[in-house]
Amino acid sequence: MVAKRTLRVSPAVDDKAVQVLALIAKFSGSKQVVTEMLKVSAVSKLCMLLQANCGDELKSKARSILRMHSNVWNNSPCIAVYLLTLHPAR
Repeated sequence: MVAKRTLRVSPAVDDKAVQVLALIAKFSGSKQVVTEMLKVSAVSKLCMLLQANCGDELKSKARSILRMHSNVWNNSPCIAVYLLTLHPAR
């Protein structure tokens, strides 16, 4: 449900959704949980956040989640590898 609401309601919801996904990825990041995040489109939504017109802090959080479990998501057709290696413009 968290992934479904991301990029649909408001920037505040996006921020809280990324915060929830970060906690799940960090503390419950077993292979099964991470794979389910991929299946329910949470990973795709994180990739979309990197491309969306949102704050740099939110993009940084999304990028760190994607990098945290990139070994599981690398071979998935749902995520482009270049998104995992993007560096913010400074």
